[in-house]
Amino acid sequence: MRVVIAPDSFKGSLTSVEVATALARGWLDGRPDDEVLLAPLADGGEGTLVAIEAAGGWERRSAPATDPIGRPILAQWLAATDGSHAVVELAEASGLSRLATAERDPINASTFGTGEVLRAVLEAGVRSITLGI
Repeated sequence: MRVVIAPDSFKGSLTSVEVATALARGWLDGRPDDEVLLAPLADGGEGTLVAIEAAGGWERRSAPATDPIGRPILAQWLAATDGSHAVVELAEASGLSRLATAERDPINASTFGTGEVLRAVLEAGVRSITLGI
């Protein structure tokens, strides 16, 4: 039997790649002769870079940015190995996972840090960008 495992992440605990790998291990423990294909997914938010990177052909890069409440961070983005395209995930710089529950402030929080990452991508010479929101 051929089985396709295509989960999203388990927010705050496991990436889609980790979920897919764990499910595959469990499946194969019970049915070791089956063919299991992993196809981790993401909805554009947290975990999108991990899911896309797992497909191959990408290099992880980082850029200085600010989190939603203005603290300096290092945010990740992906560059295609041929330099033709980039993937930026809003959650990397501006996501809720950057904040403790008590720090969440929807009135004053900002996505400015995502703009800083986009600027770094443009400064790297990439003009084709996918932005996961």
